[in-house]
Amino acid sequence: MTLDMLDNAAPLEKAPAIDFESLSSKYDALLFFYSVRTNNILQALMEKYPDKRSFLEAFIRMSYKDIASLRNCGRKSIEEILAIQTVLSPDHVGQNAEVPDFIPRTLPSNIDTLLPLVMPRLEGLSVRAKNGFIIFLEENHNSLSEVYATVTKPKFNPVKLKNVGRTTAEEFMGLIHGITEYLESFADEQAVEEAVTVFSTRTLDDLQIPAEAQDEIRNLETNLGYFPLFAAIKAYLDGLEEEEKAIFDGCIIAHEDQPLQDRNEVAAIVGLSPERVRQKRNKMIETLSEYFATYRTFGFVDKCPYNYQMRHINEEINAKEGTDFTLHFVNWVLASIFEEISPVGDVLKTLTGYYDKHFFIGLVPTDLCQYMDFEAFIQDIEIRLSEKRIDEVMVSLRNLINSHLKTQYCDDEMPAIETACRSILFLHYPVEVDFGQVIFKPNARKNNPIVAEEIIRAAGHPLTLEEIYEEFLYQYPERYTEMYSFRGSIQSNPNIVPIGRSSTYTLKEWASGENRGGTIREFVSEYLDSLEIPLATVESVGDYVRRFRPDSSDVSISSNLLQERSHRFIILIKDGIRYIGYAEYEYDASFQVLAGHRPVKRTTEESMRLLEEFILSNGHYPYNNEADEEEKRLYRFIGNRRSACARRIIPEEEILEWIAFEEKYREYDIPRFRKRRSKLTIGDIDDVQDNLG
Repeated sequence: MTLDMLDNAAPLEKAPAIDFESLSSKYDALLFFYSVRTNNILQALMEKYPDKRSFLEAFIRMSYKDIASLRNCGRKSIEEILAIQTVLSPDHVGQNAEVPDFIPRTLPSNIDTLLPLVMPRLEGLSVRAKNGFIIFLEENHNSLSEVYATVTKPKFNPVKLKNVGRTTAEEFMGLIHGITEYLESFADEQAVEEAVTVFSTRTLDDLQIPAEAQDEIRNLETNLGYFPLFAAIKAYLDGLEEEEKAIFDGCIIAHEDQPLQDRNEVAAIVGLSPERVRQKRNKMIETLSEYFATYRTFGFVDKCPYNYQMRHINEEINAKEGTDFTLHFVNWVLASIFEEISPVGDVLKTLTGYYDKHFFIGLVPTDLCQYMDFEAFIQDIEIRLSEKRIDEVMVSLRNLINSHLKTQYCDDEMPAIETACRSILFLHYPVEVDFGQVIFKPNARKNNPIVAEEIIRAAGHPLTLEEIYEEFLYQYPERYTEMYSFRGSIQSNPNIVPIGRSSTYTLKEWASGENRGGTIREFVSEYLDSLEIPLATVESVGDYVRRFRPDSSDVSISSNLLQERSHRFIILIKDGIRYIGYAEYEYDASFQVLAGHRPVKRTTEESMRLLEEFILSNGHYPYNNEADEEEKRLYRFIGNRRSACARRIIPEEEILEWIAFEEKYREYDIPRFRKRRSKLTIGDIDDVQDNLG
């Protein structure tokens, strides 16, 4: 609206008297029914006036031309603004426009304080209708004024709400109409205050507390400085009817050291079937939760007076209020009453002792649930606890938390989230939290091979069998076993290797110096295999072995090698110098055998005959069998023959003979040998024959 428009407007002093409060309320109510653009246009227009009164006095007198000239005002917005103007000023001469059939009245500003008085109206509704209204209320921020504004819109359709279908829409709308009429019955703020005052003066009779217990509860309230919530609940539970009392005491775990009865026993007491007892038990848990909530809605408590984090709060409550409730029951009660507290865990399974398994009810601040998935956090902890551990496992608490955050932007809330998680771990799980690390204790026994490895590792050097066995008995006297059996445990650990034949053991990872495992023969083979020709002087071999076995002399090393059952090593001499080599290797004729046994050299025909006899007798090709020198020798013959054929360094007639032999006994060649077969196949015979031709 331009300044010229304002100048041309009718003088305010000539305008008829206006009820500004009524006009303002009606204007605000009308805005709910129109588009965002229309609301924005009118808001921008109102900002040009010093106050809302001046705006409304000018607005109801604006002409169609003035309205059409407003910024961003299109055809639809013009019609909507004219409709609002028509309702506010019936005498205004404007264009016809569609006007809402119903304009809700403006409720008193303190109408939301009536919520505790409205909630009892949910009693008697079906579960679906009740849940539907609770969800609807939460979506409207638990505000009755917002609920009223929503349900009085012409296009409001309950069927579109969560948990409200066509079958429950009628029941839901009956509740809504009752609440709407109830709210409209309050003319002003004073009427609301009076109703709240009357409601807040509820007595212990309203809580169904037996008369004989009321004086004691009031005395406790005076002494404690707050309402003794659990003393009142105890009095209520003590006054239950006989059937309810039997089901509660027998099927719901509420008291310390309370034995849980078999459902069949409870069924016999109350004269019902076990299944009916189960149904009544579950229904009782639901109705008790609703009953506990009345302590807040009736005004007996407001904010939670109990510090529940990192403490077994039930112990303090039991001592002060004369009760004997379990921590899980206390947590369930608190979560049922106070909106600022939310439960985590399984309520039903915890209270009913589900198959004697571990379940619990924990508490966390409700406002943190929008940032942290606490249920996923406890599932993670339970999975980790179920895994087998023979040692302590440490996991960062912050990493555990971060993996279950709903949003990554909650640095300000992180200290409170961490405190809530620490409280859950401290009160409900067999873990420790130390310097930000969650410590999961071992849950499985270390077997003897692992214990033996730990004993050697702790010593830091090789140990004899007797030393390991003595330390084992000292650490685990209850696991007594014979030394011979314990030797087997040591040898079954692949990380432990013997040092020679002295019954001394070391760790395989200690690959250097005196701590290294292995035998003298293994060290000699290792040294010879590193040479281009596997032949070295006795002195150089001794120097290598003494790197790992300092006390070994050249004489003892030579003697050890010659005593090997397979006769793998020989002592040779040349120009007065002694050498150590392999018995099977063909050395220069200038080296003479001084000690040891050289295998008798066979002809190719003899080796082929012996190989064929072995295959037919044993049903397979020879293995690399350390215990059978003859089988091992035939195994080496096969390898040499295949290599010679592949490189074609033998006469081609012999190649053809070998290929034919391999084809004949192919079915006896097991897979591990098949990988080593010569690349020559029966298909190569033609090439060989061509060369022979």
